[in-house]
Amino acid sequence: MLRINNLSLDLNSSVEKLRLLAANRLKVKPQDLHDFKLTKKSVDARNKNNVHFVCSVDCMAKNAFTDDKDVENIVPCEALTFKIKDSGVRPVVIG
Repeated sequence: MLRINNLSLDLNSSVEKLRLLAANRLKVKPQDLHDFKLTKKSVDARNKNNVHFVCSVDCMAKNAFTDDKDVENIVPCEALTFKIKDSGVRPVVIG
């Protein structure tokens, strides 16, 4: 699994545009991306004339190729899975 950081996305764009940006960064076709998942989406409003989202995605790709300049933005990662333990006792909330 690969994590792609710093993908700039317009405020009106869809997830399909994000998928296309990720595929372009990895130099593969959008159909070759598997397990595509948005992991972080934040607003960059440092410039009032250019407000946009900065996103990070996790995906798997066949034959992914990265440039030397993109090494810091594309890192291997593990898929996160969360397990909730059911102890049968309800928590006590005070307040």
